[in-house]
Amino acid sequence: MSCVNVCAKLVSDMAYDCNNKSTGGIYQSIKLVNICDIVKNLVDFTVENAIGAVCKHSITAFAGDPADLNAVTANALPNKQLMNAGFTSNDTDYGTYFTHTIQLFSQGMTEQAVCNIKALGNGAEVVAFVHQKNMGTDNKEAFWVYGFNNGLKLGEIAFSTSENSGNILIPLTSKEPDLETQPPLRLLLGDYATTKTFFDAL
Repeated sequence: MSCVNVCAKLVSDMAYDCNNKSTGGIYQSIKLVNICDIVKNLVDFTVENAIGAVCKHSITAFAGDPADLNAVTANALPNKQLMNAGFTSNDTDYGTYFTHTIQLFSQGMTEQAVCNIKALGNGAEVVAFVHQKNMGTDNKEAFWVYGFNNGLKLGEIAFSTSENSGNILIPLTSKEPDLETQPPLRLLLGDYATTKTFFDAL
């Protein structure tokens, strides 16, 4: 088959780096930004996103003040993997779409936890900034953004005081008809140190 008149083709190697072995999991601090604040500050984001001879799939700059994004921080025990992130592909009649998923952790049944769940249940949609442990060469793959285009919504919660030590696991997910058109975006604002500073300032 000729590669003429096709929508996309693979251009990147997927070699294993023995000097940079993969590490699973994420650091147990996720930054959540309401999608309305992403939209309000969208002009400040530089997103390089192209399929071609050189694939680009990253947020590479933010010209505004991170405080303007009004981020909320979700934390869990640092030595446990109570929070996680992932995505799946979905084949539809209109092409392949992606479901982005985040699992948050709430320490016990509290008014704060219930208020956040209630807001999500009433239509709050968020974008999640995640610091993963598999950071890649020069830590360039450390930060990823889930739900950037259409936001993450509340998934199904099943809470019981006798399970998970009485803690609440809160899933956030892409939902039809607002699935993501692409996998999560890498966040790399020049280098790791600059990106980490941005993340911490959210």
